[in-house]
Order: sequence, then C-alpha cells, then structure tokens
Amino acid sequence: MTPQNPNDPTSEEVHEKIRQDLERYGWTILSTIYDEILCSQTFGLQKNFKHPEIEVVGLNDEMSCLFLNTLAQRIKMGQQFTHGSLIDEIIEGYELMLVHNPLDPQGMPLLEGRLRLIWPDSQHRYPWHQDCDSGCQVQAQLFSEQMN
Repeated sequence: MTPQNPNDPTSEEVHEKIRQDLERYGWTILSTIYDEILCSQTFGLQKNFKHPEIEVVGLNDEMSCLFLNTLAQRIKMGQQFTHGSLIDEIIEGYELMLVHNPLDPQGMPLLEGRLRLIWPDSQHRYPWHQDCDSGCQVQAQLFSEQMN
C-alpha cells in the first residue's frame, strides 16, 4: 500500500466534499487513474435526474470536469442525452459524441448503462480512425471493443 501524501485530503474530507456536491448541485465528478489514464465520471445524475451517468477518459482533470459539468448542468435543466448525441457547443469547432454502455477493463458490460463522452483529436478524427493522434487514441486503449 502506498503511503498517503500528508497534503492529500483524508477519506473523511473526500466523503464530505462528495456529500456537499450532491446536496448543492445534484452530482459530483469522481476521477481515478487506470492503466496511467485519467478516467472521470459523474455521480448523481441517475439518482437525481433519471439520466445515465457520463464518463470521459484520457483528458486532463480540468478538461474532464469542464465537459462533464457542462453536460450535467444541461441535464439538470432538463436536457436528455442518449447514445449518438452530438455536442458541438462546449468547445468551438469540435464535435463531441456520446456512446452507450462502455465496457469495463475486464470486458464485461456495465449494467447501469453509462454514457461515454468521446472527443476528437485536433484534426477532428475520433479514436476509431486509424490516423487519429495518440493522445486521442487512449480512449480506445481501455475499451477497444466498444470503439469497433
């Protein structure tokens, strides 16, 4: 077990922040590193707004939170997103896409039906395009079967 950094919040502080976010906004963002890739997802959309949770992989924490919080705010206002939804208002000139029910790292379908936010590279290519840059391609590394 890795020793905790003294500057890291305690588990009690993390739980309190999650509780406060859920009370104030109706959702929070949870992030973790898996196979050296940042994975972030909403928590609270299903319970509070009857909408599937949304996840994004391969972006830095700032961009992940920007994308997920923007979508969550729209959901709170009544907008619904489904598999195939295209979002072109978050980053000017770029079209983001939502896909359904990604696979977990062991390849088993997730039962709660999360949506995955897919982002293109700087040339507007998605992870399923062969010439997509490696930064964008990380989205396919964790869940390659979902992208095919």
